[in-house]
Amino acid sequence: MKKKILQIGICASLQVLGAIVLGFLLLVLVYTLPLTPIRQNVANALPMIEAEGDYPTWGMVTSTKLDGFTDHLMLNEASAKSGYGSVILDALRNPHMVTEEEGSQAQNLEASLQDSGEGKVRAKDYARYWHGYLVVLKPLLSILSVPEIRMLHAGAVLFLFTAATLALGLRLGKRGAASLFLAFLSLAPVTLMLCMTYGVIWQISMVAILVLVRWERYLMEGQKYLFLFLWCGIAVAYFDYLTYPAAALGMPLAVLVVLGEGGVQNHLKKMAGAAAFFLFGYASMWAGKWVLAQLLTGDSVIADAKNTVVDRAGSSNEVDSSLRSILTRAFGEMGNRTLLLAVLLFLLALVVLLLTKKMQVRLEG
Repeated sequence: MKKKILQIGICASLQVLGAIVLGFLLLVLVYTLPLTPIRQNVANALPMIEAEGDYPTWGMVTSTKLDGFTDHLMLNEASAKSGYGSVILDALRNPHMVTEEEGSQAQNLEASLQDSGEGKVRAKDYARYWHGYLVVLKPLLSILSVPEIRMLHAGAVLFLFTAATLALGLRLGKRGAASLFLAFLSLAPVTLMLCMTYGVIWQISMVAILVLVRWERYLMEGQKYLFLFLWCGIAVAYFDYLTYPAAALGMPLAVLVVLGEGGVQNHLKKMAGAAAFFLFGYASMWAGKWVLAQLLTGDSVIADAKNTVVDRAGSSNEVDSSLRSILTRAFGEMGNRTLLLAVLLFLLALVVLLLTKKMQVRLEG
């Protein structure tokens, strides 16, 4: 038993190391792409971006607000001219351009694209994040306009949701499809489709659910599902902008429980193992970027990341920066009403599924 646990641990560690190397190489690769078509496509979208502002809404209530600030920041990073003269430094520092006043993202983006050369803009590094979305965004901006990319993103969100719903429906019946549909509704589907920042976690979650349902038998043999959750954690750390990462664990985890067999104790063991592998992949991938960036650039990336975590976890200058306190506040922030509603509806539907499944087993027995 101990030997098997050791083998699984070594395999997980090697996969994380491989993911760190692969993630870095992919970023280096996309930073070699010519900037001219990318900057032209972003420049063409400037009137639309300026009209939207940093936090546009598609409805009349606060819950329909989009994170245009981060979406525009992503475009800024994809089109920025850093001046470092090295794709390796660019891939590790992930600079974007800001004005001296650091105004709205639309203003920063406009100034960045003017190429005035008058010192109106400067590079600002963002090394503590992976910015893995650039692996997709930069190539797309080379050939597509910003509105076309938004439509593609909306289509991907809707397609993955439909595919996952159909897969759950075929495997678990109407109740399985209904549970995912309720979760989708409570997470404001229009917002997910219109905002690239918010759509990342949803797409990772849907892919994980599809893989779980499609290769259920294979994944359940020898606890291979643990590595699926490991890669979920890796993907969230790589692609996400720290939005609602808990959902990428919660939704696939709930599906894992429903698909599995056995008593409560067996389900709890599965949940604990899957959650542990997700967190290991998530934390290790984050740490990998910090260490890699600090070693190759000489910048104080680890100290910057720690200070940012402490600042965001606290609400005053006198902050308890112990690990327990930071984690408590961080997970507390994830518990917003929308996410809680989605999780509660999802869990309620799953409880009904489990009870129905148990009753059917008794009747057949």
